[in-house]
Amino acid sequence: MLLLSCRGETPLPHHEDMKSSRIVSLSPSITAQILDLESAQLLVGVTTYSPPLPHEVEIVGNLTNPNVEKIILLKPDAVLYSVEDAAVQRTEQLTAMGIKLFSFRKNADYKSICDNYRSLARILGKEKLAEEKLNAYNRKLEEIKIKAAENRVKPSAAFFVSQEPLITVSRLSFISGIINDAGGINVYHDLEKAYPMVSAESLIILKPEIILSMMPDGEIFFSRLLSGYNRKEKDLSLKIYSINPDNVALYTPGNYVSSVEEIWGKIDLYLKNRGRK
Repeated sequence: MLLLSCRGETPLPHHEDMKSSRIVSLSPSITAQILDLESAQLLVGVTTYSPPLPHEVEIVGNLTNPNVEKIILLKPDAVLYSVEDAAVQRTEQLTAMGIKLFSFRKNADYKSICDNYRSLARILGKEKLAEEKLNAYNRKLEEIKIKAAENRVKPSAAFFVSQEPLITVSRLSFISGIINDAGGINVYHDLEKAYPMVSAESLIILKPEIILSMMPDGEIFFSRLLSGYNRKEKDLSLKIYSINPDNVALYTPGNYVSSVEEIWGKIDLYLKNRGRK
């Protein structure tokens, strides 16, 4: 099995093939997966906005601008990153310095997230633990999908990762899969970018029944935004929900399932309030 990187194909190492255990993660999601695989002790460097770590680890910049000099000084045995971020992470400079890099494929849906999780487990020597955890995540996901299927209708929904500007998700983002698994229909499903910028007018045209926002003030923001258009709508707050960004922003199997459960809860509440279950 091979991991594809922007510089060609890099064979996946087994844990015993690594000279020692010094890993730099250039993605908060990869860091979260390393934690989930009980391998935090291998981390010597992470980017900002990573999940809480059990010990102090060097911050090597942010997701879009890692500090190459800091990474080199840490003398890592492996630098891990996602192909989705490679264009802005200056990985070619690290390669030129002889540092071993391993990239993970695009996280387009739950299956690709799980595939990347398995690949990471091979690097960490945690294959057995990964399969145990994935079996548990899969069971939980199926339980939620069964509950979602019990609803008579699938309400339309729009998910926003940003409010100013308005940035939503299409079928090319794993978040669209989360909406579908939770029992909803993404009104922006057919757009050609994973995270397209849209207008307020498009919300009026597409008329989603539920608006989901990663921002904590989502209910206030969208109520104000739409008040000028939906003057006859008496209770906008019933269909506008803020979603926990700590879950949905991280592409890990566990976070995916937690996000499906959270959004299913919002959809279920909406249908109950509308008497449509």
